[in-house]
Amino acid sequence: MKNYFNPEVGLRMQFPEDWQEIANPNVIFLWMAPISKPQAAFRTNVSLIMESAFGAPFLQILMKTRMGLRQQLQQFEELEAVPVQMAGAAEGYKIHYQHQVEGLQLEVVYFLLLHEDAIYHLHFNTLQTLSKSMLPVFEEMAQSFEILPEEA
Repeated sequence: MKNYFNPEVGLRMQFPEDWQEIANPNVIFLWMAPISKPQAAFRTNVSLIMESAFGAPFLQILMKTRMGLRQQLQQFEELEAVPVQMAGAAEGYKIHYQHQVEGLQLEVVYFLLLHEDAIYHLHFNTLQTLSKSMLPVFEEMAQSFEILPEEA
């Protein structure tokens, strides 16, 4: 695994050495797995988005997020939804689900985390056909995710 460290945001995480970091101004990071087939329509990926919680309680953000997933995603099926603790986060929730996009059957492990007044949206996305091999990789990456304390 390769180490990722972002001092501006105050986080660190590990990702597979052969994954490619993609520059995208809309996310903190986006990593993509190697292309498995030349005509592959989808690449397994991990991304992180941060936004302000605007003082909203975590439970309210969680409920709004879960409702939005159900309403916006085709053939949405929630497989697991459980509270989690991740290093540095005050509160966290893991939502594991499947859905369809343009004929592709996707599986997602989504961590919604609160740290101070920031919400972290950590997404692990893969094809359902690859989920058995990718879920352990996602789990290892998630275990390495850490929000660092602010330096005084």
